[in-house]
Amino acid sequence: MIDLKRHQRKSLLRKNKRGIELAVNFLVMLIMGITIFAFGIRFAYKLFAQGNELTSDVYKQYSKQIEGLACASAEKVCLPTKTLTIDGTKPAIFGLVIENVLGSQETFHVKVTEGKFVAKGSSAGAEFNAETAKIQFLPKSDDPLSEITLQAKEKQSVGIIVQASGAEAGTYSFNVNVKRGNSDYVPTPFKIYVKVP
Repeated sequence: MIDLKRHQRKSLLRKNKRGIELAVNFLVMLIMGITIFAFGIRFAYKLFAQGNELTSDVYKQYSKQIEGLACASAEKVCLPTKTLTIDGTKPAIFGLVIENVLGSQETFHVKVTEGKFVAKGSSAGAEFNAETAKIQFLPKSDDPLSEITLQAKEKQSVGIIVQASGAEAGTYSFNVNVKRGNSDYVPTPFKIYVKVP
């Protein structure tokens, strides 16, 4: 009888050992699986992040090429995009390309002023004040960003930013003029249009 109890205890201990071994093996495999999964996620994240960087670089390159194509070589000042739609979350950014075709270093002044506002569903336009219309734009006339100094034959882009937060739906126009000193660098100002849905 004593042998039977001993035998049962040994059998129970062997079963417990096997159970513990199985539990430890399971935990080791679980930890290894989680680790490999984490490394896989990290690898995929790095791969996609590099893909986004490459896409961004290629997009910038194409944007410059398109800007160059949109601006004829004979133009001193060029505005490739003239109309943008904004929803209030992101600003509209226009790229004004200025080339110094003069023989020496020159400072140019970009002047952006309010034009007309045409309400959504209307055909008649009226002049508007950006402050009361809840429209913000840069560069302002007194802003240092409005001045750009270029060497002879140098070409550079200037950003014109328009933000509408809480503005009435419709189309807002702005006049863009480039001056050299007190005189106009180009005879007629450009018009840009911002649509607020």
